[in-house]
Amino acid sequence: NGESGQLSFRLLALNVADFAETPEVTGEQAVVPGKELGKALRLLLPCVADDMSRKYLTGIYFGDGKGVATDAHRLAVWPSDLGLKGIWPTDVLSPFSDGKRDVAVRQDGERCEATVTGLRIVGTLLTGKFPDWARVVPAAKTKAFTLDRKELLSSLRPIMTLAKDNANRVRFIVDGMGVTLKAV
Repeated sequence: NGESGQLSFRLLALNVADFAETPEVTGEQAVVPGKELGKALRLLLPCVADDMSRKYLTGIYFGDGKGVATDAHRLAVWPSDLGLKGIWPTDVLSPFSDGKRDVAVRQDGERCEATVTGLRIVGTLLTGKFPDWARVVPAAKTKAFTLDRKELLSSLRPIMTLAKDNANRVRFIVDGMGVTLKAV
């Protein structure tokens, strides 16, 4: 209870003894450079699913030298696994997307941990079969083109209002005449 002038307030809190102990993660510790982690997370996090019926899509898959996120409509691939393995829950990594600090990471067969000075986040690695993302990505570039950024953005704005629900999918159709954008 407290008072401040004419204002009276009561602060409710839980006793720290009522919380379970944070489990220890026993794997080797590695340090991921903050800038690289931040860049990877800014690319990957928008493609992570929020559909809890396929929980394994709510995390980021690290393996095969890549970091991968998909919600079954969008796919993002980062060219490094950052030394991580398995499907990491986004709650463990997303607080570090600003890239300002190097992050100490550790994982064992079941849990994962990310630590910076004053903050330690422990989570459970997600289970399930992550989609074979490499199967849908062409091994070699079949077509390459360059678009003016301003022109692309001005073309995308009106078409995004037509894109379905929250998938925001736009198909780029490339032919001899140019590039056509289509909301799907």
